[in-house]
Amino acid sequence: MLREEIASVSVDVSGDRPSLLERPLSGLLRINWETAAWILLFVLAVVSRFYDLGARAMSHDESLHAVYSLDLYRQGSYQHNPMMHGPLLFHANAFFYSLFGVTDATTRIFPALTGIGAVMMAWFFRRWIGRTGALLAGFLLLISPSLLFHSRYIRNDIFIVFFAMFWIYGMFRYLEDRQTKWLYVMVGGMALGFIAKEVQFMTGAIFGAFAGGLALWRSIGKRAFVIGGLGILAAFAFLFRPEAGSGHTLALAVVGLALLAAAGLLVVELRRAGWRRFLALPEMD
Repeated sequence: MLREEIASVSVDVSGDRPSLLERPLSGLLRINWETAAWILLFVLAVVSRFYDLGARAMSHDESLHAVYSLDLYRQGSYQHNPMMHGPLLFHANAFFYSLFGVTDATTRIFPALTGIGAVMMAWFFRRWIGRTGALLAGFLLLISPSLLFHSRYIRNDIFIVFFAMFWIYGMFRYLEDRQTKWLYVMVGGMALGFIAKEVQFMTGAIFGAFAGGLALWRSIGKRAFVIGGLGILAAFAFLFRPEAGSGHTLALAVVGLALLAAAGLLVVELRRAGWRRFLALPEMD
């Protein structure tokens, strides 16, 4: 009898809990100084990205992107040209033409939206840089002259910023708990960046170098700096070599010797630390 009474009480209590739609908004959104600051940041991002968006005359790059988007919208014709970068811009523009018509302002809606998104993405990095750090990062993204310009300019640059932030957020979360869902977030940002512009390959090289360096640091500690330093020496010797003469030959010799030394030290240190331990790290996934 006692068990049945307890069960009935527990059922009654759970049944009294209001559904999501029945809860007051004040209970869903806690207004404190941080929430108010993020709301203000969002409003400022919207105003700064959308105010008088069509006033400025279109540049050469913008006119090309607008024309090819218009061809896709009116005629359904699109052919990828590496000079024009990825297809995302043109398909997004054609979509907004179909919703809001063809004007200079509607041509710039997609970069404005991704510019706002780049500012607000700073919120997701609170777990690593803190609440104040994330707000400061969002504020700097808001007032950056370069990012503001490209958020009101129909080109691919701001898309790469936005999708790179998605990529690195997914990567950091995966390094924390190794859950597969964060790989989907990471690959989503990666893929969208690749169909936006080819510079995503350089973004991948930077993030890949970070992941590889972190794996080395966790495996062999400070000795990773020696290997990294040799790699940097090889890169500088290659980039700044003279065009011809003995200096050119010497620079190439430095490149070869530095790379061989780095590779040799890498093999020795990883054998000492354990290959399996190194390959088992989440950075190596």
